[in-house]
Amino acid sequence: MTLNPQDFVDIDQLYARQSQAIDVGDAAGWADTFTENGTFESPTYGQTVSGRVELTAFAQRFADTAAAEGRSYRHWTNSIVLNAEGENRVTASGYLAIVSIEPQAPPRFERHVEISDQLARTAAGWRFRSRVVAPSSQGSNPKEH
Repeated sequence: MTLNPQDFVDIDQLYARQSQAIDVGDAAGWADTFTENGTFESPTYGQTVSGRVELTAFAQRFADTAAAEGRSYRHWTNSIVLNAEGENRVTASGYLAIVSIEPQAPPRFERHVEISDQLARTAAGWRFRSRVVAPSSQGSNPKEH
């Protein structure tokens, strides 16, 4: 199966909505980019969260921590490579750069990670079934994550 041009647009918009939702503290909106039983795993946070309730709670803790620290963040996904795995399934790999924004200070680069995603086409459109985050390391191959 190949992806059609609209799939590429829709998936690109999914990545954008997800990044902007976490950046503005829209925990429910961030969780809504996942399937009902979607999972998020990151060594930065040392946990795997599963399902919309846990995903929403995770995103809310992220927003609360940022607010308590007096900062916000900007998440930039880039170099996303999509591979159709069936009519309604896609695997994706790419990079995620995270920048910290604080009042009266220049933006500060926080970290760069590699992401491995599983996506599914649902009645509501494309959604993440899972995301696994791995620290970037010089010379690593994103297909290995």
